[in-house]
Amino acid sequence: MPEKIFIKHYNTTMSLPNLDIAICFNQTYAKLAELCMNSIVENSNLAYTYTIHIFTTDLSAEEKQVLSNKYHHNNIIIKNYANIATLPVYLRLHALNILKDKVERFIYLDVDILVFNDLTELYTTDLGENSLGACQDIGINAVGFSSVIKKNGMNYQDYFHSLGIKDCTKYFNAGIILFAPTKISHATIENILAETTTAKYVFLDQDILNKYFYDKVYFLSLRWNTFNLSKHRINLLKKQDSGLYQDFAEIINTNSAAIIHFVGTKPWQKRKGIFCHKFYAAVTKAEMQDVFKKPSFFSRF
Repeated sequence: MPEKIFIKHYNTTMSLPNLDIAICFNQTYAKLAELCMNSIVENSNLAYTYTIHIFTTDLSAEEKQVLSNKYHHNNIIIKNYANIATLPVYLRLHALNILKDKVERFIYLDVDILVFNDLTELYTTDLGENSLGACQDIGINAVGFSSVIKKNGMNYQDYFHSLGIKDCTKYFNAGIILFAPTKISHATIENILAETTTAKYVFLDQDILNKYFYDKVYFLSLRWNTFNLSKHRINLLKKQDSGLYQDFAEIINTNSAAIIHFVGTKPWQKRKGIFCHKFYAAVTKAEMQDVFKKPSFFSRF
């Protein structure tokens, strides 16, 4: 059975305002990118045109055409770019470089996310004089992900200070970003790209972005980047940062997560996280069960 795509119709005689989105991935994550795009389309606003810019490292022309044929319709426009010779983790930095003179702003999305809300609300956020909008990384600050830094022989606060990040609670997650390229100089982007040749960063491009935009970020509500945390990590969050916990709990209690981010272990690898059922509901709705097979202990869903 072919995979399902949610088709919406609008009056083609009307000129619609445009919303730009960038997604970046390699062939390994191509199917996950399709699921992500499915969720974008399903929640699209018929009053907007959505231009999805696709940046990859190793997709063939035929594979890119398949994506275009599947999603390029009605108020959805797909733009494929030539494969970029870089590590996949650095693709979003190259996307920023390529789009800097093409768009006034764009939403960058990791492909391990699902959208549950119209993105125009995020896209039209007033950033003030800031260069980007992003969410605080609760994984680093509150639920133990900083142990990754410790494994590299460093105290995580000292490490962040070495990057010029004076307040660790202002470290943002780069999985969902609203970029305003017109507020970023070309020289800054060139310096950012030059950083990709070094091996001194633990969280790679995320650290680079935090280094350059530490004091130029507008912090978004966590509903725009809601982590798929396990109950254990939620309890850690409650102990470490009661304020963040209250924000996170409010999102859960009101079912108001606009974007769910499946950080760390993925749902098809292991049942881990309070939103795994939403992931598999999306898989079923998109008729992609053959791609994302549930672990044997996932039978409850």
